[in-house]
Amino acid sequence: MDALTKGKVSASANPRCYSVQNGYPFHGMPTPYTSRPSSSRWIILGLAALLVLGLLYAIQTIRKAPEVGAGPTVAPSDMPPAAVYVQSLIQETTENIARATGSLRALSRAEVAAREAGAIIEMNVDEGDVVKKSAVLATLDSRRAVALLAEAQASLTAAESLVRQRQAEASRATEDLAMKRSLLERRAISKSDILDAERALTVAEAQGKASVDGVAQAQGQVDFLTVQLDDHTIRAPFAGVVVERHMEIGEWATTGATVVTLVATDPVEAWLRVPTRYRTSVSSSPESLKIRQSSTGNTFKPAKVTLVPDVEPLSQLFTVVAELTNKDGQFTPGESITGLVPVSERAPHWKVSVDAILRASSGDFLYVAGPDDTAVNVPVEVAFERDGTAFILVSATDLRKDSQVVVEGNERLQPGQTLMIRERDDS
Repeated sequence: MDALTKGKVSASANPRCYSVQNGYPFHGMPTPYTSRPSSSRWIILGLAALLVLGLLYAIQTIRKAPEVGAGPTVAPSDMPPAAVYVQSLIQETTENIARATGSLRALSRAEVAAREAGAIIEMNVDEGDVVKKSAVLATLDSRRAVALLAEAQASLTAAESLVRQRQAEASRATEDLAMKRSLLERRAISKSDILDAERALTVAEAQGKASVDGVAQAQGQVDFLTVQLDDHTIRAPFAGVVVERHMEIGEWATTGATVVTLVATDPVEAWLRVPTRYRTSVSSSPESLKIRQSSTGNTFKPAKVTLVPDVEPLSQLFTVVAELTNKDGQFTPGESITGLVPVSERAPHWKVSVDAILRASSGDFLYVAGPDDTAVNVPVEVAFERDGTAFILVSATDLRKDSQVVVEGNERLQPGQTLMIRERDDS
């Protein structure tokens, strides 16, 4: 065996042994792959464990933290005095008010139309004119109606004359019959003459009744043409303001054509849309409701209040109609208004600025200046808020009339902390 042959080791003899060829080792067979844990997987598991530990620590810290706003029962001795502004309590007997938006509407609005056809020869009003009831708005050409009325009056005169004629004929027939009956008793005339006289009287009476009916017919025609002539003058059906004129002089107005639009201004109606949850709380008493005019901010009391028992399914609102007197013309139909609707019973309440109220998970509370000018925590229950003021039921709290309520500087205040008090001037 030569040197080259000696340097080779057969791989078939031992597959796991190294063999040497040409002075370099090599594997006779590839080594089988054995899986090992990746280092990145261990890093991810470690970070997840650290995150879980951090969350557990944060939860424990939150649980041990004191409640917001509650503070310790006694302030730490090294806590410095707190500069605060205080306000005296004011007691007022009032109720919760719901604000409902709405608009003003005219009590009556009419498209005044022509009742007869004709050419307009006079227009007596213009937009913005204030008119009284039955005032003349426009006049139509009535010459045809005047001519027809004169003809009907002549027919009436003729019918009345015919009635007098028939009455005279009936009177003559009555006397003739009486005379002939007396002659029949003396056998001066025959029975046939009596029958002729009776027939003449019956005919005269029938013609008299027909003439009376003719007078009634002629009188009806005169009355009809009188009304028709009067309809050529267009009058205001109610007092109000002309908001639009639809025709001018010379135009032909057909029957039913609108001439002017008239709006009643006194009184006016305030239509308010109120949430359904207040339906059982709203009263129909005029004293309980106030109407605020958006343009001026003035508040008015209605003369009459009506609750419309009809709720809209989508908006869940119902309508309250309040009638307002408008003799001075301060209201205009269409303008927006706000209704101040009482929705609770009147009761004594403490009035305090909403700045004094602090919120906590245990409920609302505020601070008052206690003995030796220290902060005292007082739980309260706010009945309602209005215009930056909180109203607290007197019967539901331990507050007193002489209590000084902290309204500024109470955000970081602690019970028992010394106060440097100043009065706040809300004016």
